[in-house]
Amino acid sequence: MRAAFPEVGPLLPYLASMPGAFVDELLRTIALEDCAELEKERFNWRLWARAEQVPPPGQWRIWGMQAGRGGGKTCAGSHLVVEWLEDNPGVRIGIFGPTAAKVRDVMVEDQDSGLLAVSPPWLGMKYEPSKRRISCANGSRCITYSADSPDQSRGANLHKLWADEVGEWTEPESWSNADMALRKAKDGIQPQAAITTTPRPTELIRSIFQGPKDENDKRSPVKWDMLRPPMGDIPASWIARPAQDTVITRWSTRANSANVAEDFLRRMSEKYAGSRLGRQELEAEILDDVAGALWKLATIDGSRMGLDDCPRRERLVVCVDPSHREGGDGDACGIVVVGLGGPSRHGFVMADCSMSGSPMAWGSRVIKVYDDFRADAVVIEDNESPKRPHQVRDTVAAVDPGGRIRWVTVHSSRDKKTRADAVAALYEAGRVHHVTDPKDPQNLALLEDEMTSWDPSDPNAPSPNRLDALVHGLRYLMLGEQQSAVVSPVVVGSRPSPWRS
Repeated sequence: MRAAFPEVGPLLPYLASMPGAFVDELLRTIALEDCAELEKERFNWRLWARAEQVPPPGQWRIWGMQAGRGGGKTCAGSHLVVEWLEDNPGVRIGIFGPTAAKVRDVMVEDQDSGLLAVSPPWLGMKYEPSKRRISCANGSRCITYSADSPDQSRGANLHKLWADEVGEWTEPESWSNADMALRKAKDGIQPQAAITTTPRPTELIRSIFQGPKDENDKRSPVKWDMLRPPMGDIPASWIARPAQDTVITRWSTRANSANVAEDFLRRMSEKYAGSRLGRQELEAEILDDVAGALWKLATIDGSRMGLDDCPRRERLVVCVDPSHREGGDGDACGIVVVGLGGPSRHGFVMADCSMSGSPMAWGSRVIKVYDDFRADAVVIEDNESPKRPHQVRDTVAAVDPGGRIRWVTVHSSRDKKTRADAVAALYEAGRVHHVTDPKDPQNLALLEDEMTSWDPSDPNAPSPNRLDALVHGLRYLMLGEQQSAVVSPVVVGSRPSPWRS
């Protein structure tokens, strides 16, 4: 029997289900109208998307996609916007991202999941970056907005909007202005907002994804229902309605394993395995503050700044909390770079370079970080292991035999909580700033996870090596911690470094 297309139903899924020889014969004799239908189906997102990536059933004003890193949420947002543009000639849509650069690079121009990549040719999409505008042949239009400029969207008049990575937004007012912009009237078009984000536990994220507070200033627990059951190695996805006009879909990074590199999944698992941050970054959970923790993410976020906004650092040190295990198994060596500067002499946390490894491995890493940042000194805790009483000094002598580097020791005579309390107070006073490097915005994520999850009253809590290194450095720079030179003499002055200004 001659191969032929079915009379009803989509063609591409049908082809995908047939053996190769059948498909080859069918394509040799394909009619022009079937060819056109195949091209149209190639851009039909709903044929290929998972259930959590397509608009949920029922009425909603806000649809939040709460997904793990690399979970396919940006692709879902782009396809939804294209669907809005194509189905509603003349529609006006706002495109909101954390910064202007991320709007351009991720939401519009990304070669796999950006708007330009997923738009069909017949839509005639034209991007004019200087005008912050995307226009289509049918009269539909997108206007781009940066969330770090809240006034940019003040007074905007939109039918729909797409907001990406709201967990990274530093100006909550940007969401207020965007939400109020959903007021443009057009027959048959319901004002709607789609939000795609990995859910950092900011107050803005909580207000949208967990619903309003009650009279006791509390939010009710979100009730999740299964949206899609597990399919082989692909985990289930979930749906919830935290407010009357809001629906949330949630899925993990692994749900999109067919479309991301195995190496990415492996690296993400290795980096975040066993941490609370893994639940956020991979499982898309909104984490609650840990009772008893000395830091809250809101406190850190309140003083966070970008590298370009950071004042000149007069001093820059590499802080080390050594690992005393021979192979470093399960015991990370904390390596954190902090600086001191500005007219009010604030502290600046520049990088977390912690690692697991033998003393020679972490010692070599410390030398590299010192040179990369052109630091003034290495501040290292000299509390020795009873089984290896000279390890720190032996490691220093081995990795820096010529005494080129200024090594300074701090001796911890008090318990971790007492030492950390004073540094936490500096954060509360707004005197310490975590500096975001645009080339590696997640660099401090594991340090912050340790800071916000370590409960000093929990006897079973793992040793907070990154936090300890941070405490050593900030006490040394800002609180006059007692110290002594280990190998080399005190070096006066500082070395020129691009990390200082």
